[in-house]
Amino acid sequence: MKSFRTRLILANIMAIALASLIVGGALAWLNLSRMAASIDRELADRARSATRVRGPGPGGGFGGGGFGQRGPDRPQGGPRNPFNDPIGQIRRPRILTEAGEPAGPAGDVAFDLKAIPLSRVGSVYTEVTYEGELVRVYTMQFEGPDGEYRIVQAARELRDYHELRRVQTMALLFLLPLALLGAAGAGVLLSRSALRPIAALREAIAQFTEGDRSRRITVQGNDEFADLTRQYNLMADRVDQSFAAQAEAYAALTQSYEQQRRFVADASHELRTPLTRIQLLAANAMQDTDAERKEALGMIHDSTEGLALLVRQLLDLARADAGELKLRLEPHDLRAWVADWVAADHGTPEIELIAPGEAVMVAIDPSLMGRILANIVENARRHTPPDGRVSIEITADRRMRVADTGEGIPEADLPHVFDRFYRVDSSRTEATGGTGLGLAIVRELVRLHGGEVTIESKVGQGTSVEVSLPIPPQMGEPS
Repeated sequence: MKSFRTRLILANIMAIALASLIVGGALAWLNLSRMAASIDRELADRARSATRVRGPGPGGGFGGGGFGQRGPDRPQGGPRNPFNDPIGQIRRPRILTEAGEPAGPAGDVAFDLKAIPLSRVGSVYTEVTYEGELVRVYTMQFEGPDGEYRIVQAARELRDYHELRRVQTMALLFLLPLALLGAAGAGVLLSRSALRPIAALREAIAQFTEGDRSRRITVQGNDEFADLTRQYNLMADRVDQSFAAQAEAYAALTQSYEQQRRFVADASHELRTPLTRIQLLAANAMQDTDAERKEALGMIHDSTEGLALLVRQLLDLARADAGELKLRLEPHDLRAWVADWVAADHGTPEIELIAPGEAVMVAIDPSLMGRILANIVENARRHTPPDGRVSIEITADRRMRVADTGEGIPEADLPHVFDRFYRVDSSRTEATGGTGLGLAIVRELVRLHGGEVTIESKVGQGTSVEVSLPIPPQMGEPS
């Protein structure tokens, strides 16, 4: 199979050859046609000139003025014939009878007898060989002064016509190879220039298939190759973005798998600990005194409550992940709603409420919002000493900020506090308490409301958790 470069060069050669043949042939045909028309006009003019009667010739014949035929203005010493060579004899018109006999000077013979009958219908052009010379003959019938019809034939040799045709043919045959050679050279240069973008594109594609997706091609010009280059660059960008998105998705999937693995491991650990305690306490209670048995049953009760809380939290997260938690939004004044919640709470330390004077309208699910607030406040109290302070601040832009003056969270742990089962105190002792799921549930429930939750903390100064709630479109801004 021929390469595209070869096909391009051959196509260029064929196009130049065809154009040369067409243009050269057309010029040659035009020159020859103009020369043939000129010859025909010359023959017709000489024939008509020969029919102009100057006077009777020998034997009562007719002579054509201007071609040496003897007339009344010519001397009797014989016709003056300026054509004293064979070409001159050929170019001298002949006056003939309808039978082809001489009607002019003695010795005139017809150039073409076969054309005489045809001239009765109209003038005619023919080509014959006369005395070894190819000539073109014009034959025309006319009426003489005596009322008789005569025939005039004017002839002209065609050697210059055929010489012109030969020269043009030789020139065409000579110039055509030169044109083809030039076309081949131009084809090589053209293909080299035209295929340079293709070569760059092929190299870029080869690198792309080998994994190097950073290669881009510089766009040059504004032709089809430039457009092809732009399309390749766009395609490479899209593929690169697709690979990047795929890598991100794979990383997210890996992270999700790791989170799931950790979730299962942590859940197993959290469930195993209270179950083991319950089992040991129940076994001991079977052998203890009534007082010891009562104490053991109390501990079993506490453990089952912790276990029930853990199961409830796991169920909440599972339902949130599955999209099964449904909001039942109701319009509420956030300031009044939090005040009612604080009034019903009797934990230690007590909560200080900071709220603006005007209503702060929001759309919330009271049940889910109560769990959000309870989890945040429980975390704050767990890490705040009894003489510390826990406050809830409501702002006019629908933000709820729970702050404490507790021990604070190290900066390295802040990005992970919303992860499931993550606790700053990795020892998981009863002193710290909790399951590590409270803030994870808070984040899911706040997201379900369409809001955001953020946390700030400094070790030794305390922690601040802020929940921002959007206002739904169907509710106007509070007036």
